[in-house]
Amino acid sequence: MTHCPLMIQILYVFAAAFVLGYVYSLYIRRTASAIKLKERAWASTTGSALYALGAIVVISYVGNPWLLIPAVVGDWLGSFLQMTLDTRKK
Repeated sequence: MTHCPLMIQILYVFAAAFVLGYVYSLYIRRTASAIKLKERAWASTTGSALYALGAIVVISYVGNPWLLIPAVVGDWLGSFLQMTLDTRKK
């Protein structure tokens, strides 16, 4: 991603980490309660997607360690949003 402007890289890493944090929080909650086959299949599929999203984030900041900042902020906000929405549903 070295050919992209820095702001595009920051937004890209932030968005990928945000989705990763959101989905990972959801994954942990659903895996803990995975009793039915459908829930176990969803958790397994999501786990595979998490590896792919994590790889995107890592590949993005390898060339520029400063991109860890939007990655951490995006992951935190994604996790926080998922937990907030999940708590409101109950």
